[in-house]
Amino acid sequence: MMQNQNGYSLIELLVSIAVGSIVLSLVAGFLFAQQRISVTQNAVVDMQEGIRSAVSLMTREIRMAGFDPEGRRAGAGIEQSDVYSFTFTTDDNGNGKLLSDTTDPTSWEPNERIRYKINTSGNLGRATGKGNLQPLAFNVDALNFVYLDENGNRLDDDGDGNVTDSIENIRSVQITVVARSGETLPALFLRAVDSMVYQNLQGETVFTPSTDDGFRRIILNSTAMLRNMGLPVPQ
Repeated sequence: MMQNQNGYSLIELLVSIAVGSIVLSLVAGFLFAQQRISVTQNAVVDMQEGIRSAVSLMTREIRMAGFDPEGRRAGAGIEQSDVYSFTFTTDDNGNGKLLSDTTDPTSWEPNERIRYKINTSGNLGRATGKGNLQPLAFNVDALNFVYLDENGNRLDDDGDGNVTDSIENIRSVQITVVARSGETLPALFLRAVDSMVYQNLQGETVFTPSTDDGFRRIILNSTAMLRNMGLPVPQ
């Protein structure tokens, strides 16, 4: 009986392997591109959510600067008002004192002395009492404060935006924060050219990025009205 000897020739096999390799390469390239998009989008979302939450908390707390319900016995107010840092006190628990031990200047009541500044790791830091700056938001390129009086005029005691002699006249604080996306997986991060010049609400440049750093950024502006500053001292 005749047997069927039909099969694939060597050339057909090689062509099939080549076509299959091309298809696999295209699928792998598509999946890699989708993965890079996903990683980049997640990094941007994390940046936006993190910095929005941080600015919201910072604004709420700064509004309470000088809160002193017990007839201003605690002496709460603004301690330091610089362009890049802000320190204030508030009688948060309303017990009429800021220190748990009046003989110890470091014994601050919880959350009654608060400081905001970028820490040495480049994160938005928040410190309480005499403690170190703890990261509140990561990858922050700029933190800027502008101080205004009751008429909305800018206070600037040294020509550089810092307020020292006029602290008692501060009635509102303009806050500007510039944050960048993280880079936890550099090989999967889609880089972009950032040519934007970041400015505060006064139109002053607070950050100019390097055009080849590839990061995506967000700028947030907020104004905290200091409702407790300038209140008369009860007799």
